[in-house]
Amino acid sequence: SREPPALLYLTPLHQYPTTVSLSVRRRRRLLALIARYNIPVIEDDYDHEFHYCGRPHLPLAGEDESGLVVYVSTFSKLVYPSARLGFCVVGPELFGPLCRLKRCTTRQNDLLLQHAMAAWMSEGGLERHLRRMRKVYGERREMMCEILGSAGMKFDKPNGGMSLWLNLETDSNKVVEQARELGLPLRPGSAYSLDPEREVRHLRLGFASSTEEEMEEGLERLVRAWRLVRG
Repeated sequence: SREPPALLYLTPLHQYPTTVSLSVRRRRRLLALIARYNIPVIEDDYDHEFHYCGRPHLPLAGEDESGLVVYVSTFSKLVYPSARLGFCVVGPELFGPLCRLKRCTTRQNDLLLQHAMAAWMSEGGLERHLRRMRKVYGERREMMCEILGSAGMKFDKPNGGMSLWLNLETDSNKVVEQARELGLPLRPGSAYSLDPEREVRHLRLGFASSTEEEMEEGLERLVRAWRLVRG
């Protein structure tokens, strides 16, 4: 009886912020629903290339037969943060409208960066880079999980991505406040909630940008803050 949504914006491989992957069964159900109700979907798959065990699910766009799924990603996550260059994969019926929309929003793009990125990719640079970073990020993921696990903290070890969703079993705002007093700036789980006053017992921790020394020091402060709050 209700109107279907005008648009869905999804991160199905590593849901933001929880890092959970949408199951095969729910993917198929979702694709059936968007085809039935003609709902366009933006699939943001910014960290698909970073997986550490097994093979990741195919993007929704790879299984979509309706042409309603727009696949988007960015080199700022794949390569380096200041590479402000993204891309999308769309069907022919959306290509023209999206090009016209883009001309209304960004007319002057960094052509030098685009040509340099294309040349680097054609020489195999991106694949070599991703192989290296999967190894580095995988090692950092293992280190973070080992430190948090040995402290008795709860989490589901992610198969991919660049972050971990930590269950504090207490109000994340209190832990964040205590951590800041120890010199560790963090964002509470409530920052990802539609209701900022709601108690959220989770933290999203990234492991991609920190060195081993930085991670060890930061997690030590987090564990101290968590234990102080829990008494």
